[in-house]
Amino acid sequence: MKILRFVLGVAVAAGLVAGCGDSRQNYVSQSSPIQNTGSFQLLFQNSALPADVDSAQFVFKDAAGNRLGNVLELPLQQSTTVSGVPLNTATVEIDYLRNGGFALFESQSSINLSGVRAQATAGNRIVDPTLTVAQDARTAWTTRTSPAQFLVSVTGGPGVDGPTTAPTPFKVKGVGYSPTPIGVDVKFSPHLGDYFWDGGQDIPGNGKLKDWEKVWQRDIENIRGRFNSVRIYTMLAVHLNDNGSFPDFNSPNVRTHRKFLDAMWNNGNDPVYCLIGLPIPAGIYTGTTGNQAEIQFWEENLQRTVSQLASHPAVMGFTLFNEQGGESRYWGGNAGDSNTYWGKIAQFSQTASSAAPDKLVGFANFDTPALITSADGANLLTQFGSSLDFWGVNAAQAVTLEGTLNPYRALTTAAKPVLFTELGNPATTHTITDICSGVAPTQAGADSITTTSDSIAKAAQALANVLPQAISDNVVAGVFVFEYTDEWWKQEGVNGCFTPRGASRQDGGVGAAVGAKANGYDDEEGYGLYGIGLSRGRSANDVFSPFGNEPNAANLNPDTLTPRGPMLDAVDAAFRPVR
Repeated sequence: MKILRFVLGVAVAAGLVAGCGDSRQNYVSQSSPIQNTGSFQLLFQNSALPADVDSAQFVFKDAAGNRLGNVLELPLQQSTTVSGVPLNTATVEIDYLRNGGFALFESQSSINLSGVRAQATAGNRIVDPTLTVAQDARTAWTTRTSPAQFLVSVTGGPGVDGPTTAPTPFKVKGVGYSPTPIGVDVKFSPHLGDYFWDGGQDIPGNGKLKDWEKVWQRDIENIRGRFNSVRIYTMLAVHLNDNGSFPDFNSPNVRTHRKFLDAMWNNGNDPVYCLIGLPIPAGIYTGTTGNQAEIQFWEENLQRTVSQLASHPAVMGFTLFNEQGGESRYWGGNAGDSNTYWGKIAQFSQTASSAAPDKLVGFANFDTPALITSADGANLLTQFGSSLDFWGVNAAQAVTLEGTLNPYRALTTAAKPVLFTELGNPATTHTITDICSGVAPTQAGADSITTTSDSIAKAAQALANVLPQAISDNVVAGVFVFEYTDEWWKQEGVNGCFTPRGASRQDGGVGAAVGAKANGYDDEEGYGLYGIGLSRGRSANDVFSPFGNEPNAANLNPDTLTPRGPMLDAVDAAFRPVR
């Protein structure tokens, strides 16, 4: 069970205020409005308390230099925490006092809301505190296996520091959220599908980096009105270089994600929790990647990303990969290959769990029941899965989930909650049904992908069939419906049969049994609850404006969305009765 860790604050007597220096002075007004509050920690991590200092006065200021609230005087300890600090604090001035009154020296330091350590300098003296403002709330997640449950407890609340709530059962009623604009191919993007970084970062020689806020702001309240969680496929502290090479981790260009996560948290009012994806390539798990720069990039990025996100209350946990290593040799078919694969799962899950002990850790696996049975028989799930909190399954069934869930129901020592990390059905069909080889369409067939009222109705019926089964099963802790919007970059081709036309056009896929795909085709680009279209004035080539103000860039002029009403209705009907 994961344990919530937090710093106990020092009690502050109401009205205890003082001025800096020898003379005392009361401050009764504030010069800048107080927003939501958190906790400030002054920690002497690498040194003893300064000689002769027994107390300190704290002055908190916003970015414009305006004082926030009153000046506070507190006894100074190795670790001193001030509660009720406004989260719009930018700097803190500290007077270090002898005998509660005589100022020996002072420090002035910036406060970094991401929790990055800073040093405060007083003349030639390094007093070496850690200066952070904590979130105004933290969430801790735990699991139960019978019946399968996630539980969440919250410390603090909107604008206050508060006690920890009792763990509350939480059923995931989520959606996969990857708002890839038309024209973007995630495979060739340095961000690999991370549309959630903070803008405003100064990039030397270029200016301030722009973000994708207009894209996710288009969606966020629609999501909040229907879902309590989103699955984010990629969120990375460090991106690849623009040319696809790996950056130097001694001086990485770090991306933060606070603005999006804060919006999802919504000050604790009807929050939308985020399951964060870490897209580590399959070759690292299978041992077939010999590129040491790639291995180092992903191992260090895993640590850095999880550490960056660990304390945010909107983060529920992490998935280590999405559908990687689905061959039987990695699931008990070959001892050496299986130990390599599961050894990496154990390593990375332990890294993530250690960096974020209050969050969930799992992966998103194929819907391959036989592999679960094989891995359990080889004791891989129990031997290597101790740091995993759930078994993630990506499924696309149209009638029943019995075959999918039976192997998980049979688990004993390896029993964990099952999370449907994807459960959906494409809303598309083909007007040309010609077959090239086996189940592959011809080029004309792939090009004929379309959406009709009938194809939407069939996809909606598939959701109506399987979502209630999933959400009510005793081994299932929740569902992420796949997915919020179509993504036009995803379809793989079949040599000699058809070649996808790229991310600017929607492409059809191979045939499938209607028991799995309601319309008979596995169209990877047609799973959305919303269809997508180019917004007025934008072409598929107007992809991303990182520094300029081009009005038609995808991040500044988001795609239009068309709701597929019957599918949304099916989701609502399945989720509404579930607490």
